[in-house]
Amino acid sequence: MARKRGGIGAVGSAQARFFHPSANIRAKWPNDHGKRRLAGVVVTGKGIHQVNRKDQLCYEVRIPEIDDGTIFHISCSNFRVDTAAATPFEDELVANAPPPPQVGEWITPTVCARRQQNCSNRKGSWKNYSREVISKMDELAQFRMCFPKKYARNVLVPATNKNIEGDPLCLSEFYVWLGCHFFMACFEGISDRKMWWSSKPVDMFGGAPFRLSQFMSLNRFQRQSHGSHGIHRH
Repeated sequence: MARKRGGIGAVGSAQARFFHPSANIRAKWPNDHGKRRLAGVVVTGKGIHQVNRKDQLCYEVRIPEIDDGTIFHISCSNFRVDTAAATPFEDELVANAPPPPQVGEWITPTVCARRQQNCSNRKGSWKNYSREVISKMDELAQFRMCFPKKYARNVLVPATNKNIEGDPLCLSEFYVWLGCHFFMACFEGISDRKMWWSSKPVDMFGGAPFRLSQFMSLNRFQRQSHGSHGIHRH
């Protein structure tokens, strides 16, 4: 059910304890202000007020039982509009706007779309390797089987070497650099990549949980990263 829109003249209800200033509420109902629900409350405006030390969007209202001219305010989320206003507040027009015409409907298909288009359910297969051979491979061998080795060797590595300082990059070192990226991607909360090469002892409360210096130096890693970024710039 759609929430009724608030506006000047709207009538609603809420728990008495949510209205402010709360001192007036406690003075009017000293014994049951925590449980009483007030109805017939009239909305007179809307604005930002401080509730529980936070600025919140509130309805400004009049309570019929307290007829001394006091304008109360209450968080919009704690107020239920029972009778909508003739002219809603502008910010509530968009939120509760009716859906556009000709909206599509979700349906449960009774015919398989793949069969309807003559698509057969074939099991995946590798062109150059049998399942028996693949089942005996370790994870690194399977990764290298799926990785575009020729493209890396003939395109990525030569292009990186054009932008890298020091010794030229080889394919095996490219794998190590890529592996460092994969390994770091498995962990969250490491704000600085240099921590993976820190000389400080591993600390369970800060820094990186492991050190990658045994696989590649920080300078070499940064140079290779800079060289690979140069490919995209060109």
